[in-house]
Amino acid sequence: MDVPLWEAGLGIVQIFILGWLIGACIAAFYNAQIKVKK
Repeated sequence: MDVPLWEAGLGIVQIFILGWLIGACIAAFYNAQIKVKK
């Protein structure tokens, strides 16, 4: 596969951002569940 270095770097950045967003959503949902139980 001939993938340019800048495209590979962009893909890594996008995966990092996507993972951070998914983690933030999971954390927000988890925190909302804790508040409901109390």
